[in-house]
Amino acid sequence: MHLFFYCVWIPGVLLQLLLLIRGWRSASLRHFPFFYAYILAGTVTGLAAFAILKTDVELYTRFYWLSQFFTLIVGCGLVLEIFEHVLSSYAGPRKFARSVCLATFGAILFFGLLYARVIRSEAVSTSEIQIERDIRAAQILLFMAILAVIAYYQISLNKNMHGMIQGYGLYLGGSLASLALRAYMGPDFNSVWNAVQPILFDISLVIWLFAFWAYVPDASAASSANLEVDYEALVATTKQAVNSMRTYVARAIRS
Repeated sequence: MHLFFYCVWIPGVLLQLLLLIRGWRSASLRHFPFFYAYILAGTVTGLAAFAILKTDVELYTRFYWLSQFFTLIVGCGLVLEIFEHVLSSYAGPRKFARSVCLATFGAILFFGLLYARVIRSEAVSTSEIQIERDIRAAQILLFMAILAVIAYYQISLNKNMHGMIQGYGLYLGGSLASLALRAYMGPDFNSVWNAVQPILFDISLVIWLFAFWAYVPDASAASSANLEVDYEALVATTKQAVNSMRTYVARAIRS
């Protein structure tokens, strides 16, 4: 286990520190606050995990789940930030995407924590896996929606956003697949899981390091001018449907 930390975990922490330094020096830190908050969370929890493992293995196990849950929640902000930059030129769709992201993650977190409080104590570890899997699934669904919008409207992306999407997409896909296998195979998959996740994260860090070495302003959105038009049409259709439903209910009540 200690060899694994030296070969995988410590290089990951060093990559995160280098990312934070480059973010500060290139001024991209203030343009991507959620991304760098996610990197900072990983750096702090990684250093703390290494220190705890050297002193108390049992405490490390408890800390691992707490740190995983914390970084998982911070990672939700990363998905939101991708939407914010991809839709930076479109106030309406950006506001809608922000609301959907916050509502989705809030609902999953609320019901996940509520479920964890009412289940039997011996099932807590299973609950943690299920909560993580549900949040990862929500992240990847929203992530796929981002890719669909980019592809359909041919939205131009700069080097920063290309790297963020590639790195986080790799990590999300690998994590979700590992969680599914872990839920199916049980504790026997733990040793594989404990190795796969940090390795995937290190690969993502390398991608991000190249992508965020310098800040690049958001690309022009001229090629995706139909997005705002389609959004306004959707809003108008929704309002019309709501008004029709309201009228129908009012007539039913009067009759």
